[in-house]
Amino acid sequence: MTEYRLGLDLGTNSIGWCMIELDNNGSPCGVLDAGVRILSPNEEAGRDPQSKGSLAANRRAARAMRRRRDRFLRRQKRLMETLISAGLMPRDQIDRKALESLDPYEIRSKALDRPIPAQHIGRAIFHLNQRRGFKSNRIADADDNESSATKIGIAALKTALEAEGARTLGEFLSIRHEKGKPVRFRPTAQGAKNLYDFYPARELVEAELDAIWAAQEPHHPSLTASLRERLKRIIIAQRPLKKPLVGRCTFRPDEERSSRALPLFQRYRILVETAALEIERPGLKARKLTLQERSALMALLSSQATTVTFDKMHKTLKLSDSASFNLERGGRKGLQPDLTASVLAKSGKKSESFGKSWRSLPVQRQTEIVERLMNEEREDVLIDWLQDEAGLSETAATLASNARLPQGHGHIGRSMLTDLVDVMESESVEDGIDTETGEVYPRPLTYDEAVKKLGLHHSDLRPEQQGGVCLHLQWSGGGGRERWLRPQYREHPSGRRQPE
Repeated sequence: MTEYRLGLDLGTNSIGWCMIELDNNGSPCGVLDAGVRILSPNEEAGRDPQSKGSLAANRRAARAMRRRRDRFLRRQKRLMETLISAGLMPRDQIDRKALESLDPYEIRSKALDRPIPAQHIGRAIFHLNQRRGFKSNRIADADDNESSATKIGIAALKTALEAEGARTLGEFLSIRHEKGKPVRFRPTAQGAKNLYDFYPARELVEAELDAIWAAQEPHHPSLTASLRERLKRIIIAQRPLKKPLVGRCTFRPDEERSSRALPLFQRYRILVETAALEIERPGLKARKLTLQERSALMALLSSQATTVTFDKMHKTLKLSDSASFNLERGGRKGLQPDLTASVLAKSGKKSESFGKSWRSLPVQRQTEIVERLMNEEREDVLIDWLQDEAGLSETAATLASNARLPQGHGHIGRSMLTDLVDVMESESVEDGIDTETGEVYPRPLTYDEAVKKLGLHHSDLRPEQQGGVCLHLQWSGGGGRERWLRPQYREHPSGRRQPE
């Protein structure tokens, strides 16, 4: 019976595997077998072979529609029960049905100027809930293709309200209803986009509820402040955005992985990529960059807005025409710049938020701003903060709030990120050799060397080494038969049983 460790590399289009033999001490001592399974187009990660779209996309869209409908029905039921208990709707279903014959737009307009029956108030409030308007959540709407069209429609509606002299959305719709104009705001297709002439915002619905309440409260003692707040929680309130689960740091599992948008992560990524660069010349052994060359490329990558081509890097380092970079052999065109700075430091009248001043800000200040941009759900709150705390104009703050920062997370946490950047910037290795002159020079630390400087290993994550979790399987081939044996389990510090 041979003990081995099985390693899997799960990709979108392939599965790589390697079976390593272990000795009596559990250390690798040989490779039993290895291979890769390339998925065919029909198998390709659950995607349609023609469109390459996810097969789950249609199911997910239908599920979202069902959930939205279910939430609306539950909200409608809670609202009706509240209105009935407050005397704003009749208890008898037939009587409630009779209220449907009333024109809700006329009621919403009249309620601003004269007393109306309590049940007519209930009819107006119920109608507000039917079309409660759009409330932006800038994080959830970041990938919504119609969000910009919606914002344009909201701005156009507010302008139309002022031009018409309407005090509330209901009064505006009542005027349109009397003129025979449509009161439902439907999109018009323009190519692949949907455009809206007008689009109601939820803040307009909330303002109308407050206006109706203020006008009718003196005439109906049942219209209390507590009832209004309860109705607002039903009609206006929106489900809070559920925070996605973030993985744990590979080296320090007690902290979450850091966001790729953090300025420190962008610097770490550039340090790792430049440390992996080698300069190749025909007939000579490749050499690493010098510290001066690394600094020159760091400055270049930190100041550019688009991909820095290898040709531009050649010119920056003043390399000979015969020299090339090792990464060019992989088909890459160049290296990515600081992706966060390329967005926030963008210049131009129609695209400038922080502009050139971004790169002069301290890293701590940049981090604070980026965290606000990533975590603040309300656009109006974010814009106010950017104006008051960051000193931006309203236009610049709006552009910054709409900035598309790098998505996702790295594999390490913030403290590990800080330590790695400090080590890679401050230390070097005295074994760089210029193959033309034979001169020895200090070169930058690579990623694995920097991790080793911190007393860790970049890839050996066995429990006895760094507290990781490993899967050990045993191979039995006796009698010419091969079979999988059940994995053994050990107790994990968290209390959960983990495969060992």
